[in-house]
Amino acid sequence: MSKFVARQKSISSRLFLWLLCAGLLAVTIGGSTLYLEVRSIILASVDHVLWSDVEIFTGLLHVEDGELEFEYAESTSGQYAIPRSGHYYQIVVDDELLDYSISLAGETLELLPEQLAYADLSRNLKVYTALGPAGEPLRTMERSVIFAGHPIRVIIGHSLVENYVMLDNLRIFLLLSGAFGLLLIALTGWQISRKALQPLNDFSTRIHSISEKNLDQRLETKIPYREFVPLTNAFNSLLERLQRSLQLREELLSEVSHQLKTPVAVIRSHCDIYLQRERPTTEYIEALEIIRTTSDRMGQTLRRLLSIAQSEAELIGAHSFPVIDLRGCLDKARLTVEPLAQERQIEIISQVEAGLQIRGHQERLVEAFANLLENALKYNRPQGEVRIWAQQQGELVEVRIEDSGCGIDPEEVEKIFQRFYRGRGAEESEGSGLGLVLVKTIIEAHQGKIDVSSSKQGGSCFCVTLSQVKRQVSQNL
Repeated sequence: MSKFVARQKSISSRLFLWLLCAGLLAVTIGGSTLYLEVRSIILASVDHVLWSDVEIFTGLLHVEDGELEFEYAESTSGQYAIPRSGHYYQIVVDDELLDYSISLAGETLELLPEQLAYADLSRNLKVYTALGPAGEPLRTMERSVIFAGHPIRVIIGHSLVENYVMLDNLRIFLLLSGAFGLLLIALTGWQISRKALQPLNDFSTRIHSISEKNLDQRLETKIPYREFVPLTNAFNSLLERLQRSLQLREELLSEVSHQLKTPVAVIRSHCDIYLQRERPTTEYIEALEIIRTTSDRMGQTLRRLLSIAQSEAELIGAHSFPVIDLRGCLDKARLTVEPLAQERQIEIISQVEAGLQIRGHQERLVEAFANLLENALKYNRPQGEVRIWAQQQGELVEVRIEDSGCGIDPEEVEKIFQRFYRGRGAEESEGSGLGLVLVKTIIEAHQGKIDVSSSKQGGSCFCVTLSQVKRQVSQNL
């Protein structure tokens, strides 16, 4: 038990972790996107400045006295004149260095293919991210042109140290902001998970308030959270079934105690009388026969009561019934009562349409139909007849069992399905008054319906209606 409890999962913890993971993912994606966007903007700004300088330095080239010259005097001021200032240029003509900035301090800008960031062929540009003379990160732009018949490469480089410092600061800011954001998300997620599950705690409290003493109470279905409506309906349905089951148990105990009171008193009285003094053997035999008959009736009553209780408690659900053949079910019921029919010389005529299939518990339905047939035989006239009809009626199947007996008094028709009720004239035959109750219970457990019509002149007719399974469906099954 302790191992099971240790492995139980918490909904609030799972919800909190999901929110935390979602927040972490959002912060990571958002921070990374922002960082990359700012970096792209900064580098684009540097490239724009480099392009402007490349345009200016290209314009300083001219031909004088047939020779290519560069007006370096106009470019020796500012950042390019300060050694290792982070601003560099060099002019290459015919693969030979024509001029370079003082800031290079005698070094040259070496550009390697693996340092290439991108190339703009429309403007004959190549942009590199390389290292400068002082080992600093350098953004370098190279433009190739043909001037006065000479291939010229104008190379301009600007240091990225300040830009990288700015990006480092931005990264630190984003990390700190992300950490704070995750903390805020964690607190918010914990609060959300707690608040979100509060209705579940309230629901659990309401459930715990219902016990066997107040099973008639039901949970309120008009609640603000629609997710709890199916759960509330299911629990209320469970309470109804449980309450019904307990009521049936109480009724069963009450009925058993009531029905056994008289037989037990008979057995006890006979035992007391015949134990007072010694009697002849014939009297003892007579007393034992009375006790045996009484006990047989007790057993029959108990069996019927238990069968009714089992059906009413819905021990077999309609959703789990298999598909069965109705004709085979009726044939088994007929075979059950065949000895009684032969004894009373009553003919059983069966007219059952072939191929009728229903969903049901075959043993229970055979028991129900056998009870109806037994009653039709017991309360029939000698050498009479019993007819069994079964045919399709739309989406339903109708089973009728008719007899040629004396019929049922119209005043008793509504009472014959009551427990222990036996009509006038039934005292002459054996019975407990539970047969028709059992039949009705079984039929209703199959979502069916049973009706009776009778007249004193024309016998009785019990009509059972059940849902039919479509034939093509049954064939597939």
